[in-house]
Order: sequence, then C-alpha cells, then structure tokens
Amino acid sequence: MRTPEEQPNPGEALARARAAREQMAAALDEPVGWQPIWQRPRKPKSKEAKKEELSEQHRRFQDAAERRLAARNSRRPRPWQNRIVNAAEHRLAD
Repeated sequence: MRTPEEQPNPGEALARARAAREQMAAALDEPVGWQPIWQRPRKPKSKEAKKEELSEQHRRFQDAAERRLAARNSRRPRPWQNRIVNAAEHRLAD
C-alpha cells in the first residue's frame, strides 16, 4: 500500500499531460509509414484500368456460366436412354 507521499498528485498528472499535448499533436501530424492495405487511402483507377478489369470479370463470368451449363447438362438423363429403358420394360411385361 502506498503512503500519501508516494501517490501521484492528480494536478501534477494533468499538468504533465497538458505539457505533452503539443508533442502528441506533432507526432500525430507526421506522415504515417507503412499501413495495412485496408487502411490506405484508395487511389482512383483510370478509365482504361476500369474497362480492363470489367472485361476480365465479364470473361470470368462467361466461363463460369459455360462450366455450370456443361455440368448441368452432363447430369441430366437423355430422352433416348429413357425410351430404351421403357421399350425393354414393355417387352418384358408382355
């Protein structure tokens, strides 16, 4: 437990904080070094860069749509397969 002489005086702590205010403000105004990418200010893209990015995105979406269509069609049963099965069942039923 501290004695009253060892305890910091709140008035002195406030005076030290006010004296350090200018130093803190100067430290905050300095240019920041490295920052994570999500905290950096965004650099606007040129129109050509935007068009290039959109064309790349469009091509990727088109490729994905073709893959989805091919995958969906490959799983669907073909009508001729059903007809063969039905014809064989009809023959066996007679």
